[in-house]
Amino acid sequence: MVAETHGIQLSEGEIMSVYLQTAHSLNKYWERITDAMLEMDTRPLYLLTFETALSPCLSEPLYEMSDYVKQKKEHPFPKDPCQTMNFEEFMSWKTIYEIIMRDNNLLGLLNGSDSHDEAAEDFFDDTEDE
Repeated sequence: MVAETHGIQLSEGEIMSVYLQTAHSLNKYWERITDAMLEMDTRPLYLLTFETALSPCLSEPLYEMSDYVKQKKEHPFPKDPCQTMNFEEFMSWKTIYEIIMRDNNLLGLLNGSDSHDEAAEDFFDDTEDE
């Protein structure tokens, strides 16, 4: 069965985001997290703002994802989003976001494979096709 959405044909099993302009916000707030780290500004406000851009891009709400739930339990944010966190905790949040983005094909290499290792091997394979 093929569905048509706003002139775009989708085959069975294909998914199309209903959100517009999500990449810009996602990139902007990811850059802000990185810039804050460079300044050793580890306030969770940056992370929480990034979450508002990330969640709509995912296949399910961010707060329902198992990696996120586990991280939040092990490394909860301070009650005051302007209170600084230690660098390792801040970095652990950035790492969790990266894992979630990779798992949702928002980051990394895409070639139709579910395996990031296979995609990386294909990308760095310097042998010529015959």
